[in-house]
Amino acid sequence: AFSTSTFTETDRSIVGDDPHVLLSAANNLLFVSTQGAVGVSVLDPTTLDHVPGSPIAIPNVHGAGMTSSGDIFYTTNITGGGADALFAIDTATLTLAGPGTPDSTSFPTPHNIALSPDNQRLFVGHSGAASTKVSIFDISNPADPTLLGAVDAQLNPFGIATVPAIPEPSAWLLA
Repeated sequence: AFSTSTFTETDRSIVGDDPHVLLSAANNLLFVSTQGAVGVSVLDPTTLDHVPGSPIAIPNVHGAGMTSSGDIFYTTNITGGGADALFAIDTATLTLAGPGTPDSTSFPTPHNIALSPDNQRLFVGHSGAASTKVSIFDISNPADPTLLGAVDAQLNPFGIATVPAIPEPSAWLLA
């Protein structure tokens, strides 16, 4: 944690390597995926202490994504070769969210995650020197992601993000 007035470190929690951190809007808890750790750490943002039920045991965790409501946290199994690639976690119970999770992909190294602005699709970039794939999941039922397929995205789609559509200009703007 850092002071917003002095920018000095005020506290620290040991979680693991290469942390990906998100704050849940549903319960104001920090969800931290860390490669090389035993799972997803869940921290109280005011103390940085692990909450009961943390860490959540998931193998080789890495990526991090969350629904805009903060009810479901998603993470990837980066070294599983595509098997058990995507996990959905219920942020209230700190357990796997539904019977369909984890979900697998056809491609190795599932890495970073992005959700569509309408929370209907989830995208997983597969990193690596020869990787070109982004897997697409239907998350209309957020607790039970369904793999729809994949698209080519050039070499090593490491960073991934989505942006809302830009609305068409109104007729009066064009006049």
